Amino acid sequence: LGLKTLTVIDKAVKLIRATKDPKFDIAKIDLERKEVYEVISAAHSVGIFQLESSGMQNLLKKLKPSRFEDIIAVVALFRPGPLGSGMVDDFIERKHGRQAIEYVHPKLETILDDTYGIILYQEQVQKIAATLANYSLGEADLLRRAMGKKKPEEMAKQKARFLSGCKENSVDETIADELFELMAKFAAYGFNKSHSAAYGLVSYQTAYLKTFYPEQFMAAIMTCDLDNTDKVVRYIEECRRLKFALLPPHINRSFLQFDVPKAKTIGFGLAAIKGVGGQSLEEIIQERETKGPFRSLTELAKRVNLHRAGKKTLELLIQAGALDGFGKARSVLMAMLPEMIKFSEAHHTAKNQGQRLLFDDFEEENDDVEVADWERNAPALDLDSSPLDWLMREKKILGVFLSGHPIDFYGLDLKRFSQLKIADIPKHIGKKGLFCVAFLNQISERLTKKGKRMAYFQIEDDTGSWEAVAFENDLPAERPLAPTMVLVQLSVQQSFDGMGINVRVEGIQTLEAARRAAAKKVTIQMKAKLDATGAELAQQKRVIEHLHKIVRQYPGPTPLQLELSFERAQVKMRAGALGVSLTDPICQSLFHLKKEGIQLQY
Repeated sequence: LGLKTLTVIDKAVKLIRATKDPKFDIAKIDLERKEVYEVISAAHSVGIFQLESSGMQNLLKKLKPSRFEDIIAVVALFRPGPLGSGMVDDFIERKHGRQAIEYVHPKLETILDDTYGIILYQEQVQKIAATLANYSLGEADLLRRAMGKKKPEEMAKQKARFLSGCKENSVDETIADELFELMAKFAAYGFNKSHSAAYGLVSYQTAYLKTFYPEQFMAAIMTCDLDNTDKVVRYIEECRRLKFALLPPHINRSFLQFDVPKAKTIGFGLAAIKGVGGQSLEEIIQERETKGPFRSLTELAKRVNLHRAGKKTLELLIQAGALDGFGKARSVLMAMLPEMIKFSEAHHTAKNQGQRLLFDDFEEENDDVEVADWERNAPALDLDSSPLDWLMREKKILGVFLSGHPIDFYGLDLKRFSQLKIADIPKHIGKKGLFCVAFLNQISERLTKKGKRMAYFQIEDDTGSWEAVAFENDLPAERPLAPTMVLVQLSVQQSFDGMGINVRVEGIQTLEAARRAAAKKVTIQMKAKLDATGAELAQQKRVIEHLHKIVRQYPGPTPLQLELSFERAQVKMRAGALGVSLTDPICQSLFHLKKEGIQLQY
C-alpha cells in the first residue's frame, strides 16, 4: 500500500513539473504547513484509498484536524473498535474543548497530551508502564501483547507486576489499579502509532496534491491503476464530480498514460483501453512525437508498420474512438482495416528491401495530405450501422462513455418526459414524483430481513450517475434489464444522518415502452432542394430509399406522416395505412440520418 501511494505521489509530481508551474515547490509537501485542516477539508478525503469513504470525510469534518498529530490519530480512530466504543466522540469533544481533559496521574499528561488524555496507541501503553511502573522496553512489549490477547492468567501476572512497580514510584495503589484497568480497556482498541504515522504522512501528502494539483493527482492514480478498469471508472466519477473534462483516446494526442494537457482537463491513457498492450503502441506514439501528427490513415500506414501493431490492437483503438479524428465512422474504419494493414505491410516490406516508388522523393517534400484509393473511396458514414452500438462497445473496453452518451440519441424523449438531470438531484431534496430519462447501467436485487424484495438501480446520464433503491411495492412485475434506456420516477430525501441523499425509485419502465404509449402520430421531416444537382439528387434518392427500408422494417400502429422542408415551403404527405412502431432501433436509425437532414417528431 505504501509503495503504491508513493508511486502515485511520484507520478503526480512529475506531471506538475511538466506544467512548469512557478508556484510549485516539492518542499511544500511536508509537515511545516500550518493549513493542515484546510488541506484535508478541501480535499474531502485522506489520500488515494479513501476517495469514496464518506465515513472518513464525516470524521474529518467533525474533528477539524489542525496539526499532523491529529491526522495520525484519525488513522488510528477510523476503525470499527474505536468507532463503536464512543472513543471517537470523546476524542472530538476533548479536542474542541467541549469535554474536560482529565489525567488519572500527573505524569500521564506528557504521554497522553497528543491524544487529549485518551489512550489511543500501543506505544502509550508501553510508555505508561515504563514511566510509572519501571517496566523495561521488553517487559512493556509483553504487557502490550497480554492486554491485546486478554488472557486472564497472564493479565493477573501483569497486574501484580504493574502495581508493584507503581508502588516503587510512590503511586497510590488505588490510582495504580484504576490506571491498569484503564490501560486494559483502551489496549483492546490500541493501534500501532508508527504505522499510523506512516499512513498519516502519505495521506497528508496525497491530500495536499489532490487539493492544490487535483488534475495531476487524478491522472497519477488512474495511471497507477491502468489495468484495473473498475478503479479507473471510480476515479473518472471523481473527476466528473470535480468538473474536469476527460478527453477520449485520440491517436494524434493521447499517450500510454493519463496526462494533463491543460487546466481542469485529463487525457485518457491508451494503455487503459481493455485488451491493448502498451508496447504495441509505443512505436506509433514515438513516431507522432518525433515527426508530428498523422494527417490521414494512409500517412499512418506509411509511417508505422501497422502489421507489427496488430489487427486486434487496431480494432480496439477503433472501438475506443481513437481513430475518430480521421473523419470516418467506426464501422467504416473497421471495414477498411484489413486493406489498411495490407497496404502498410506491403509498403514497409518494399521499404526494407530497398525498393523506392517513382514519386517517393516528391512525396517527402510535398505538404499535401497523402490519401490512398482505399481511403479516398471509403464513405464517411455507414447508414446501416448504429452509432449507439459502437458507443456501447466503447463503454465495454473503456468502462465509461467518453466520446458521447446513449442519452445523446434520445433528445426528443428528454424533452417529452424528463424533469431533471442526474447532476441536479441534490437540488430536489424533499420532492417526489420526479421523472428522469436515464441509462440503466446495473441492477442488483436482494431480500430484506423480512423476506421482501428490494433492488438497487445504477442510473446515469451525460451529467453523472446515481444509485437509487426500490422496494417491493414499487418494483414492476417485469423490470427493465440492464443495460437499457429507462424512464424512472424518483423521490429525493435527505439521509437519516443528514450527510447524504437517498434516492428512491417509485416506478420504472423502459424508455421504449413509455415512448410507444405516448406516441399518437409520427412525423419524419426531411430537408429537400428544388435546384439540387445530379450528385445531390442521387444522395437524396439514396437517403429516401434507406428511409423507406427503415419504415418497412418497423411496422406498427402509430400513424406516419412525411414532411418535406424546402427553402420556402413545406410539403406534408400522409403515408396512408402505413404506420410504425416507435422502438429504440427505428429511433436510432433515424437519428443516424440526422446529418442527411432527417428529423423525427412524435
